[in-house]
Amino acid sequence: MSALLSKPLLPYLDLRKPPPNLIAWWAIAGVLAHAALRVAVAFGQFEFATAESDIQGIEVQHAADHRQFRVEVLDAALVLFAGLAVIYWLVQVRQFCEARSGRAAHRLARMWGILGWLPVVNLVVPRRYLLDIWRATAPASASAFLVHVWWVLWLARIGSLMVEWVRFGGPPEQAAIQDRHWYLLWTVQHCFVTCLGAVVFAAVVLRIRSWQRAAYLG
Repeated sequence: MSALLSKPLLPYLDLRKPPPNLIAWWAIAGVLAHAALRVAVAFGQFEFATAESDIQGIEVQHAADHRQFRVEVLDAALVLFAGLAVIYWLVQVRQFCEARSGRAAHRLARMWGILGWLPVVNLVVPRRYLLDIWRATAPASASAFLVHVWWVLWLARIGSLMVEWVRFGGPPEQAAIQDRHWYLLWTVQHCFVTCLGAVVFAAVVLRIRSWQRAAYLG
């Protein structure tokens, strides 16, 4: 059993070295690309939300429906791309931490770098998993402020999606008639939270990458 637990959770050539830069940039590119698509979708929804009349809003929405399938497919692909990138990066930097200082500093098993993104547990586990990596990697004087900011934005994004499902989950005609102005406010704040969260997460990735490379070079 101990031999099984000592093996890398994901393929990696040399645990004594920090993960290659490509893995960090893959994770950053994934989250930023998803955020960029959110901006593009927001611009498309802006015309619908600011239509001069309900009827015009419905017409705009119907025209947008022809593009909706392609957007949803692209969004799903980017979510998958970003998710795989982030998971792979998290597990690799965790394995490097363990190779240098052992598992004592980590409160969760390595597998939670993958399972922790499942619904419900993703409200708690990713923060703890990333925070342990940060503290095991960072200098003693470094604050974990960036991790906390990212986590607040992550929870805000989940809350925003729940608002979308509850308030705007009906047909476009219903949203156009009842909630167009609220829909505009939701679109703006959701886009802002998603983009800011992506930028903060990119900063976390770059900071951990820098510290691990510095530790390796000694």
